[in-house]
Amino acid sequence: MQKKAENKRAPSVMRTLTFLWPAVRRYDHRLLWVSAGLIFLGIAVPYTELILPKTAIALLLEGAGVQRIAGQLSGLLLLAVFLHFLNAYCLSKRRWLLSYIGQGSSHELLMKSLTCPYRYSQDADAQALYGRLRSLLDSNATNCYVLALHALTDMAVGAAGFFLYMAILGRIELWLVLLLAAASAVHFLAMRQVSRHGHRLKEQTAGLDKKLEYLFRVTGSLSYAKEVRLYQGSGWLLEKLGKLSGECLVYDRKKEEGRFAGHAICALAAFLRDGIVYAALICMVLEGKLSLDAFVFAAGAVRGLSAFLLRVLDGAVLFNSAGLYMEDLRTYGETDDEAGAQAEGPAEAKPYPAAKDAPQIEFEEVSYTYPGGKQIFDRLSLKIEPGEKLALVGQNGAGKTTFINLLCGLIRADKGRVLLNGRDIGEIPREVLFSYFAPVFQDNFLMPTTLAQNVAPTAPEDEEGIWRCLKECGLAAEAAGWKKGLHTPMTRVAYEEGLELSGGQKQKLYLARMLYQNAPVILLDEPTSALDPLAESEVYRQYNRFTKGRTAIFISHRLASTRFCDRILLLENGAIREQESHEELMEKRGAYYELFSLQSRYYQKEKLSMPGERYAEEY
Repeated sequence: MQKKAENKRAPSVMRTLTFLWPAVRRYDHRLLWVSAGLIFLGIAVPYTELILPKTAIALLLEGAGVQRIAGQLSGLLLLAVFLHFLNAYCLSKRRWLLSYIGQGSSHELLMKSLTCPYRYSQDADAQALYGRLRSLLDSNATNCYVLALHALTDMAVGAAGFFLYMAILGRIELWLVLLLAAASAVHFLAMRQVSRHGHRLKEQTAGLDKKLEYLFRVTGSLSYAKEVRLYQGSGWLLEKLGKLSGECLVYDRKKEEGRFAGHAICALAAFLRDGIVYAALICMVLEGKLSLDAFVFAAGAVRGLSAFLLRVLDGAVLFNSAGLYMEDLRTYGETDDEAGAQAEGPAEAKPYPAAKDAPQIEFEEVSYTYPGGKQIFDRLSLKIEPGEKLALVGQNGAGKTTFINLLCGLIRADKGRVLLNGRDIGEIPREVLFSYFAPVFQDNFLMPTTLAQNVAPTAPEDEEGIWRCLKECGLAAEAAGWKKGLHTPMTRVAYEEGLELSGGQKQKLYLARMLYQNAPVILLDEPTSALDPLAESEVYRQYNRFTKGRTAIFISHRLASTRFCDRILLLENGAIREQESHEELMEKRGAYYELFSLQSRYYQKEKLSMPGERYAEEY
């Protein structure tokens, strides 16, 4: 997904503008009027300050009276103060509007990360690009939209001021203008190289930044606090932090070395420019070609012309830098287009009925290979009847979770089709497709929000329905005793008074969430892998009680937990090794029988350390 730095297309001005303009219109068009005011004031303020000393000296040389001098200078001073006040107001207004754009662009990036195809969440380049963009957009000092707007204003002010002051100096000596232009060109080329050097280094450190972010998150997270302390992991964390920080410092040093070299070239060019220009002006005064007030005015114009020209060139460098990051934003923003119709559904998809009854599911010669070359499925064919209870078992890497991801449309098959009621899921709008499934994954999480919103994260909150689901899963009595009931905040990530649930309470809440979804297909992808075998078997049986009239797909490493299913599929190397009911597979005495017997012998040994006969009965 992410283009390498050396192959990245250099953004043209029009390309960057066409990306920037919709964002300005989308957020607040008042920014255009404020920017126009700043362009005018950017010329008027320095010009007013330029004519003040010239006017004063001219009046003195003329021998004007005190009253005339005071009147003219007071008028100019009042005008300068007013223009400064107006400029300060416009700058303040622009900062506020740019903050609005900065927050909006960060929000858009977050929304894009949540809605782009699932496969990008597993793509290292895509994640590195997202991390770099997020760090850039989080601050107005680095936000590419903000920088581009600053650059455009600076270039407009610089260009208008340059032509005004060039007209002034051109009346004195044209070669002075050419000299100033040459010196400014050197400045521009040097700073552009600094900008590109910094962008290349930023790309190279994206992986380091991601690792550092992870380590800082671990060190400050409540979820890892106990393990870090009990296993004395702080030493390892500090060692890794020190090593990664050292690597980042190497890149920072390279960046500063490049910046120093660029600024050194600019300083040398400025020294030569000013020396030659002032020497020329002094010679003209000594030769009587230039009056004293004209000298003061010309000297100020020289400084102003240089400043305006550098403002144009620095703005161009900044705009180029912002354009490079906008290319990254454009790349990330085009992920939906790259994903094709599978994730969103075609633009003119035929109407598809909303999820109500359990559908017939079919895998039709499905092949899938992960990025990097590891093939999981090769022409897999399978049909699941409505209301069937299916178990997927097998070793790690057999393709169980990949099967679920393909069924949900989170990833797209390389070949073949996945069908719901005979319709390719690539032709079904995403919202409709997702409504067919109520998944409970291995890596479930509680959102830092209320109990009610954790049970009903997307559907409108129906308190009566939420209480009914909590009662069915056995959590209602406990929730009723909590101080805020359904409005009790979960976890302490965002709330000091947040409630930390036990493992059993979390499993009940996940069950309540699944029930509230009321989807016709239930997917259980090893949500109980952290539990002991007996507890897992109980949880699976509890889930099974609520699958009447629904299709249910259970995934587990522990074969005894899924004996109740209508059909068990033993996956091996991405293919179906065996498939029948538990009893039929045991009678065949094939691979499933051997694996089940091996697990049974292991748990029979374990039962000696556990009280009661029930444990043995499970196996």
